[in-house]
Amino acid sequence: MYKLTKIFLILFCLVLFSNQEVSAKTRFIKGDFYEGNIKWKKLEIDLPAGKWQYIKQSSWWYGGFGYSCKSFVLKEGRLFKSLMRMCEMRTGGKYLGYLAKELNHYYKRGEYDSCTLRPEYYYAKLFLKGTSTNCFRIRHIDFDKEMNYPDDPDDVGGIRPVLRKWINENNITKPKILLVATHEYFAPVVTDNGPGVYYFINPVAYGGPKEKYFTEESSEYHRTNINDHPKFKKFIDDFVSLSAKRHKEFEIQWKAKDHHKLDLDEVIIINGDNHLINSEPGIATQIKNLKKLYDEGVLDKEEYERAKSKLLN
Repeated sequence: MYKLTKIFLILFCLVLFSNQEVSAKTRFIKGDFYEGNIKWKKLEIDLPAGKWQYIKQSSWWYGGFGYSCKSFVLKEGRLFKSLMRMCEMRTGGKYLGYLAKELNHYYKRGEYDSCTLRPEYYYAKLFLKGTSTNCFRIRHIDFDKEMNYPDDPDDVGGIRPVLRKWINENNITKPKILLVATHEYFAPVVTDNGPGVYYFINPVAYGGPKEKYFTEESSEYHRTNINDHPKFKKFIDDFVSLSAKRHKEFEIQWKAKDHHKLDLDEVIIINGDNHLINSEPGIATQIKNLKKLYDEGVLDKEEYERAKSKLLN
């Protein structure tokens, strides 16, 4: 009887702690909307303000490595605003020598992408030593080219399969140009999982200037053109600054070694009006608090709208 009771208690504790661990993770249901903090595997993200719709999980294998991504979209009416992807590379601690070789080639001399400065990249910073990598990159993409005739037609992990069905089903107005921030870190001395977080934004949907040129080479956001377009440069500099701050938080979350961390101070705007900061989760929380005060009658409608407008502008 004693042994049975002991076994029961052990099983109960296992179930209890298992449930606590599961409850700490976000339960994702395709088509549902999410706000604020979300958790998946070892990734934890504070979503920028808005109601993000979970649209797809994709998984694939590269050699002996597994890769999984969850994708979320943000729209306003029929206007595409943003895509956020959270991804994880799984190695199980195997094939690290082979992986180091592949990463070295990809990040320095990849055929279609890398983490060293290219014409379509506005900013790129890389730490790479052995199997440890830390990549931060800002670029623009021609949406039509990416969707219909991309450089890498076999890129199963790209945005095409993620977005095409959702755009068609929801009759979404397609953006012309997207700005993209890439955050990737992999260091077996820290963890055998490699996280990646990616933000794609339609700059026009965030108050950016309206584009006149839509190809990758002619875009106002192209690094060789940007100095001729001050408003576009101001917008992308704000985006780089916000993204650099996110990357610092990303490094902290993943307990990156100090010598793995990137020095991004050169692109972080300390002072000045950066309206993109309004997409940070703190603003969403403040708006929720304002709405609560309005619902409780503490604020009238005019006071609520005025306070919300001040936060958003």
